[in-house]
Amino acid sequence: MSTSLKNARHAMSPFDAKAPHCGRACLPSALLVAVALGLPGCGSSPTYTNPGDPSSIVSHSVNIQDILAANAAVLQAMIETGVLSDRPSVAVGLIVNKTRTSFSTNEIRSRVVEQMIASDLAEVFAGEPRRGTDLLMVATIDEKMTFEGRKAQSNYLYTVELRRLDDNRVAFIKTHDVQKNSEKPVLGL
Repeated sequence: MSTSLKNARHAMSPFDAKAPHCGRACLPSALLVAVALGLPGCGSSPTYTNPGDPSSIVSHSVNIQDILAANAAVLQAMIETGVLSDRPSVAVGLIVNKTRTSFSTNEIRSRVVEQMIASDLAEVFAGEPRRGTDLLMVATIDEKMTFEGRKAQSNYLYTVELRRLDDNRVAFIKTHDVQKNSEKPVLGL
């Protein structure tokens, strides 16, 4: 076989980075472009109920707005049970995020305190209980996901517990379920 024929075959190899059509050297770039083009179809992007307020984001995962709505429902349940009827002193302790979504639990705690202060049913503060504090509020945010075909449903469980500090008994416990639905992407990304 002549040298020129060998060189011609070699130049046409799809795996030769020096080949005119690029071959293996372009594979990472082509893959990157394919993935980038496929990502916009992976689901809808978040929307805002109030574009001027970053806490008003609405998406397929839990966010501060969802937790505040859940807290408002839990606060209403506290009012209905009468646990706040004698205007107790409440320390809002830790809020634990056990979800895959990252957000500031300190920001949520500050907003929860604001909601409770606005209700004017208790003396409320954030942090560790002080002398004379009647109740300690702690909360957890859990996530449960279920899949059915291309549809996914996430249930975010916001659980609030109030404990009496004089005897460490549970005075109130309530879980509020926040449901979010989404559809899996076509490419499985």
